[in-house]
Amino acid sequence: METLIALAIAYLLGSIDAGVIVPRILGVDIYAHGSGNPGASNVMRTLGKKAGAAVMVIDAIKGVLAALIGTVLVSDPIGFWCGFAAVVGHVFPVWHRFRGGRGVATAIGAVLFLEPWFGLLLALG
Repeated sequence: METLIALAIAYLLGSIDAGVIVPRILGVDIYAHGSGNPGASNVMRTLGKKAGAAVMVIDAIKGVLAALIGTVLVSDPIGFWCGFAAVVGHVFPVWHRFRGGRGVATAIGAVLFLEPWFGLLLALG
């Protein structure tokens, strides 16, 4: 039961789409600009480096938190599955009609928590 709860929390956490929220705070509907994708790269192209970086950091934190929740509530292997669930939530967010970003920053955040050296290589690459 704890596993299902952790996976559901991770998915819902991943579904919180900073690529939609940050532009809305700035008065922009990101779906109507650039590529229409609510990811960090489109936010950066549309609203600038600061907004894009904010989205990227928030998305990475979602991955870290999801992996942390799975690891703490259940076990290390479930931490990996929760990181994956957060990426799925980011790509197919229930809050935004299942239209999300690509999940790269969320995946990097999860890997940074679960395998820090490999995550660092991903983040720098």
